[in-house]
Order: sequence, then structure tokens, then C-alpha cells
Amino acid sequence: MIESAFLKADTFTQLLVIDADEEILQGVHRGQLLKIKLEVDTEPPPGFNTEMRYLLKPIPIPIRAYSLPDMFAGKLHAVLFRKWRNRVKGRDWYDLLWYAGHHPEVHMDHLESRMRCSGDYLDEECLTS
Repeated sequence: MIESAFLKADTFTQLLVIDADEEILQGVHRGQLLKIKLEVDTEPPPGFNTEMRYLLKPIPIPIRAYSLPDMFAGKLHAVLFRKWRNRVKGRDWYDLLWYAGHHPEVHMDHLESRMRCSGDYLDEECLTS
């Protein structure tokens, strides 16, 4: 299940404060509306691997993230099974090409796990009956 939330900066109480250097804020006007969408999968499919990644900006911070083969499996699942019929997301295709060109290894067990959780997995027995 994915929980979705929208954070708005034009409220009386700040929900999120991001401190950033002036260099990062160049080109952003003080009154400009900034939207941040945060989605958290509260029940991710099992069988994935994680690794520590390090972001250097705006400050150095370690983050535990899916391994690249698991992220590629997730992107393949999105491209193949997104329930939007003919409305393909351009970002999905861009990401798919990036993974294929930079890290072509896919964690197939995790892809299968995602397919089973979303109801998109078809057993061979189902195809023959």
C-alpha cells in the first residue's frame, strides 16, 4: 500500500523546513510556490536488497536505499503493468533507458514478487487452462 501526502509551504504552520545554502536557492524566487510529493510504500514486496548510498548535497548524509537491480525490477514492473492503459509516463521510459544503459542487471525474484503482490503474475498453469 502506498501512502501519499502533499506538503504545502503557504500554511500558517510549516510542515517541513528545508535549510539550504544560498547557492542552491539561486533562481528560486521568495514567493515561488514549491510542491513536494512524498510517497511511502508501507507494505513493500518482499525479497529486496538494500545498500547504503551517500548524498553529498545539500549536506553529506547516508541513506539506505534499494539496490540498483531491485530498483530496476521496480521500474520494469511500473513500465509493464501500470494500470493507465495507453497513458504511458515519459519518466518511466526515461528511467528504463537509464537503467538499461547504466546497470542492466535486474533482480528477477524481486520483479516476480512485485508482480505477485500487484496481481500481475500469471502462472503457466493459468495460461494452459
